[in-house]
Amino acid sequence: MISPFENIKKKLNKHFKTKSYYNDLIISNQDVFSEYIECIEIDSKNSLEIFNKEENLKEKIFNLVCNIMIKKRDSLLIQIKKQFDWKNFIKKNILFSIFLSILGFFSYSFGYLYAKRDATFKEVFLASIRYNLQQCCYFIVIEFILYEVIFRRLKRKVNQHAFDIYDEDIKEYYDTRGESVFGNDFFLSENTITNNSNRNDFKIQVFKDKLSNQLNSVSIVKPLVESDDKIIMSIGFMGTLTDNKLMYTILDKMIDNIILDYELLKENYVNKSVELEFISRFIDSDLLNFLINCKGFKVDKQLTHSSKYYKGFNKFRFVKK
Repeated sequence: MISPFENIKKKLNKHFKTKSYYNDLIISNQDVFSEYIECIEIDSKNSLEIFNKEENLKEKIFNLVCNIMIKKRDSLLIQIKKQFDWKNFIKKNILFSIFLSILGFFSYSFGYLYAKRDATFKEVFLASIRYNLQQCCYFIVIEFILYEVIFRRLKRKVNQHAFDIYDEDIKEYYDTRGESVFGNDFFLSENTITNNSNRNDFKIQVFKDKLSNQLNSVSIVKPLVESDDKIIMSIGFMGTLTDNKLMYTILDKMIDNIILDYELLKENYVNKSVELEFISRFIDSDLLNFLINCKGFKVDKQLTHSSKYYKGFNKFRFVKK
């Protein structure tokens, strides 16, 4: 049986999304994981072989990215619904309600002890109770009006804005035939190699379920951006259709493989600054919290300012140096 201290610690870890919280979610038994999940790594050296071996793999990966975008959008809409739910709105006032209850209890106890000694005190005490009950009724009415007039309207606006933002990303992805994610237009072309001038540095990781042979997760590293003094290794996309422990186990393996390539790149270019970047909207909290708290990523700067009142909908650059 878990001790009260351990229970409190566990709840705090979950609330603050600490590293130990994520470590508990990652499947430690690699044999169990490998028994059900397979990882396919694709780069310029093996891309023709892999794409020729499995029919329509390019299209499957292309559609998988879109499905993950849709999943992220739907998950966010569910979070917004919960956040603005009436029950959640009431829960935010629990502490205040507890305070009123405790105050009322002590007031009643105090009045009970002294009412018989002073008749006038009893009248004042009863009047005080009536006044407090009246104030509580006013408070409930104000809360109801606040929820109906302000929170419901705010919920509709945030909900619509979230839908539009993800719809914009999905539309851009389809309109550019994946260029917004893969970094260029080579991916869906007939010849991956000849149409990609930067063919030596892209990398795609695809995870699939061995039993169903269905793709469920993907990460994409764009072609490197190199200047005189800097090399930028950019993660174009990272996501999964899985949930809970499997989700974080796959994300952990994805980013560890990318970081390994990043460290090798740093060793090969000791005379240049090498950065690993990931550009994402702040609302992708599950992935970003994991990258920041467990993998050493930090917020570098805000890239877009289209959402003035909903800052989390803007795109930010996260880096690992």
